[in-house]
Amino acid sequence: MADEEEFTLADVDWTVVAQRIATEAGITDIERIGGINKDNYLDEIKSQTGKDAGEVAASIKEQGYTYDSRTDTFSDQQIAARDYGGEEGEGGAPPAAEEDDFDQTELLKSVLMESFTTMLLSIGLDNTTAMALANWAEQRFLSDPTFTAAQAKFEMYETEAFKKRFSGIATMRDANKAATEAGQPIPHRDIPKPGDYINREKLLSGLFIQHGMDKLPYDLDHVVEQSYIQGISGPELVERTTMASNLIYQSPEAVTNAAEKYFGVAGDAALMATFLDPDDNIFGTGWQSLQSLKTDVAAAEVGGWSQMFLDLDSPLEKQQARNISKLSLTTADLWKGLKSVKAQEALFFEKQGERDLDMETHGLAAEFGVDYGEESAQELEDTLERRAERRKAVFRGGGTGQAGAIISGQTTGIGSANA
Repeated sequence: MADEEEFTLADVDWTVVAQRIATEAGITDIERIGGINKDNYLDEIKSQTGKDAGEVAASIKEQGYTYDSRTDTFSDQQIAARDYGGEEGEGGAPPAAEEDDFDQTELLKSVLMESFTTMLLSIGLDNTTAMALANWAEQRFLSDPTFTAAQAKFEMYETEAFKKRFSGIATMRDANKAATEAGQPIPHRDIPKPGDYINREKLLSGLFIQHGMDKLPYDLDHVVEQSYIQGISGPELVERTTMASNLIYQSPEAVTNAAEKYFGVAGDAALMATFLDPDDNIFGTGWQSLQSLKTDVAAAEVGGWSQMFLDLDSPLEKQQARNISKLSLTTADLWKGLKSVKAQEALFFEKQGERDLDMETHGLAAEFGVDYGEESAQELEDTLERRAERRKAVFRGGGTGQAGAIISGQTTGIGSANA
C-alpha cells in the first residue's frame, strides 16, 4: 500500500470493494469485474478483507450501498476508508487532495444518478416525471454528498412530482400517516408500487379500447386512483368494464333506456360512470359493490325485455323489475315467462264487473311468483285463474259468443312458474 503522504484514491483496490457490492446485489456475472472471477472471488474477499464473503454481503446490505457495473464503483466513499483500517482522517485513509475530493464527488453523483434513473425508467415512468425526479435527486445530492440512491428511492414518495404522477399512492400514504398519528388502524395495507400503478393504467386503457369506450369522456387518472383507494382488484375492473360495455353497446335500446330510467343516468358516458367513476355522483354513494351493480343490470334487463315482449310504452316499475331480477332467471327463462304473460293478454281486457288488472304488474307478479302491492303472488295467480275459468265456462255454455275471442288457448299460463 502507498505511504499515507502519497495516498490518493487511485490506490484503493476498487475491484475488491466493487465485488463486495456485486455479491450483496446478487450479480452472478462475476467475470466482468476486473481482477476477480468466479473461481477466485471468495478467496480474494477473504484475503483482502479478512472476512467471510457472507459477512461482507451482510455488512454491505445493511448500509444500502449500490453498485455501478460500468465504473466498478459503489455509492459511498466511507467503505474505502474502513478497508484501510479506520475512519477517514482518523488514522486510516488520509484526506485526499482537493481535486481528488472533487473527482470523488462527481463519481458518486454519477453512480447515484445512473442507479436512480435506471430504476425510474425500469418502472415505465414517462420522461417528464423521470426528469423531474432525477433533477430533484441531483439537487438533493449536491446539498448532501452522503445522499444515496437508496435514500432517493425512499424520499421520492414525498416529492411533488411523484405525488402528482401517482395521486392514488400519495393519497393512500397520507391516509395511513394520518391514521398512525391519530393512533388508529391504517386504512390501506396494500399500497401499490409505482410499476403496478402504471400497469393498471395500461390495463384500463386497453380495456376501454377493447370495448369501444375509448371515445367516451373519462378521466383515466381518476379511475386508477379511486380503484386502488376503493380496493378494487384488476380482475374486478375487467368484469366491471365488460358489464359497462355490454350495457352500453350490446343491450337492446329498451334495456339501456330502462337503466337510464331506473338509475337517473343519461348517455353512454354516464352509464360507464356508474361502473367506474364515483365522482359522477350517479348514486351519491361512491363506488357500488360489484354485486349491487349486477343486481342493477339485471333489473334493467328485466325492465327492458318486458317492455319489448309486452309492447309497453315504457319499462316496468323499478321495484317490480328488481323483484323479478332477484330470481336470477336465465335470459331464456325470462323470455319464456314474458311470452306466457303476453299470450294471456286478453285476460287483462276487463269485462263488466271485473276488477282492473294490468298485465305488466299483476300479470308478471303472478307469472314469476313475486308479490305486488298488498297482494301476494299466489293471491294474484288465484284471481287470474278464477277469471280465466269463468270466461271458459261462459264460452262452453254458449254465453254471449264473444268470450272465445278474448281467451287465448285452453290454459292461462299464469302461475306456470309456480306449477
